[in-house]
Amino acid sequence: MRSESPKAAGEMLLVGSMPFDTVEDVFRECGSILGDCLASLPDGEVGDRRNWTEYLALRTFAPHEALEEVQRPNGGRIPVFLDRSITSGGALDLEGLTWHFRVKPGVAELAFDDLHYAAEAINSYEIFRSLRAGGVIPSHVRFQVGFPASSSTIEEYFSDPGDWEIVKRAYESAVRCEIERLLEVVPASDLAIQFDFSNEVVDLAMGDVPAKYWLPQQSWEEKFARHTESLTQLWRGVPDETVLGYHWCYGTWGGWPRIVMPDLGLLRTALERSRRPLGAPRRLRAHARDSQGGGRVLCTSGRTRHSRHESVSRSDPSRRRPGDLPDSVSPRRLLSR
Repeated sequence: MRSESPKAAGEMLLVGSMPFDTVEDVFRECGSILGDCLASLPDGEVGDRRNWTEYLALRTFAPHEALEEVQRPNGGRIPVFLDRSITSGGALDLEGLTWHFRVKPGVAELAFDDLHYAAEAINSYEIFRSLRAGGVIPSHVRFQVGFPASSSTIEEYFSDPGDWEIVKRAYESAVRCEIERLLEVVPASDLAIQFDFSNEVVDLAMGDVPAKYWLPQQSWEEKFARHTESLTQLWRGVPDETVLGYHWCYGTWGGWPRIVMPDLGLLRTALERSRRPLGAPRRLRAHARDSQGGGRVLCTSGRTRHSRHESVSRSDPSRRRPGDLPDSVSPRRLLSR
């Protein structure tokens, strides 16, 4: 049954993964119940994509002839749900949970011919179109596709910082190719592309301390520069007709918040700075998720014919709920289609 919620189309954002077994389950459940509130709908990242970036380790890094495996997690796969708490990110803390690769000696250039995201998305889009034509998904809803950001992808699986430049360059080039393949099937005006930043946020939340034992010791500003360098590259190839999104996510792998952030100041800073590398105005949405699991779109902009923006007041402390924003943050939510 279609939701009777008074929320405007676009006020609700589903950031990617869903607790369903199939893409069709995702589209049927979310489209029928939440569709009127959505501007776009992802396919739920089901199957091998369920554990987010592990999909790349499994499908792209492990079989690549220019890479070699250094360390594999116990049981061969990174667990989706952990049997213990993660606190420090040290070697003992992460024992048996890491999957690491390195570039083979002598390799000067690296290319990833297929990240497999476009192929997954194209298959999902056919189901999306069919269900939308049948009225299960409202006609205004776009098809949403997510890509992990560069640091979340590469620094998680390559423990030697000396490999990062060549592998990040290959990954960002491959993302552009994936977008090109996607646009051969999905019209730009029917698409929303989102880049997900999660490991970056956790690392920044820890200040000058590295979030994981193999990451370099750097100041907060040095970390921020490292983690946001990809903002100058990832969006290239995304047409103006396509909604471009940045999801700055605190993340809860295995139910893990490692740090309780007092407010969303860090994410607000990331959102504001994420707009600078985009150049000319474009249709942009940026989303932040806090440590309580609540989410707010803090930053939207661009040439949006049907859009309107609404500031949200949190001036009355007695009306705050867990996850609400502090008074110092002036959120803006996208209420458009």
